[in-house]
Amino acid sequence: MKTSQGTDKRAVSSTKLSVFSALLMMMAFGYLLANYFAEKRDRIATASELAVNALTAENNTLTTQVNQLQAQLAILQETNDELSAAIEEYHLEQSELLDTLSLYERIIAPETTQEGFALEQLKISKAAGVNRYRMSFILLQQRQNKAVIKGDLNIVLRGSQSGRPASVEAGSAYLLPEGKLFYRFRFFQAEQVEFSLPDDFIPEFVEVETHVFQFTTLRGQYKKRFEWKLIDS
Repeated sequence: MKTSQGTDKRAVSSTKLSVFSALLMMMAFGYLLANYFAEKRDRIATASELAVNALTAENNTLTTQVNQLQAQLAILQETNDELSAAIEEYHLEQSELLDTLSLYERIIAPETTQEGFALEQLKISKAAGVNRYRMSFILLQQRQNKAVIKGDLNIVLRGSQSGRPASVEAGSAYLLPEGKLFYRFRFFQAEQVEFSLPDDFIPEFVEVETHVFQFTTLRGQYKKRFEWKLIDS
């Protein structure tokens, strides 16, 4: 009987030992497995962080390059605008010089033209005040015999008002209230006239007309139409 009990106790002890060993093995395996996954997670996190850092650095580099290119483009655009403005100003100066030269040529050498009287360099610009304008021009004689000429210059502004043809004439409250512009000169005469326009008047043309006298003798008639065009004052 005692032998049987001893055998049973040894069997139980052996079973407990086996179970304990199995538990230890499972714990060890679990620990190793946990370490494995932890290391793998750390490696993934490190790789992800490195990738994010690399992409951030690359993005910063690209952003810097884009900003530099935009700055260079802005500088080039500004330079191009300045160059275009300089070229336009040069052409404008050349045009004004040619106009001035042509004017002097017609004063000094009138035989190059056929007219005996002319209105040149008509310019219209804004003046101070609502609907106020300034008109400047030069009257010149184009005859070899530079005798004094005189006359009254009539100025009419043609356009539309309320959708209908309309005009503003010298002698009105808007333009030369005193009437036609009197001139008297031998070579040339510069004039400047300030005037206003009705609120709903849209100008299109400037018409000038005069009878040219030398003393009391009528030397001819001059009539010309100019297109309305504002210039910077």
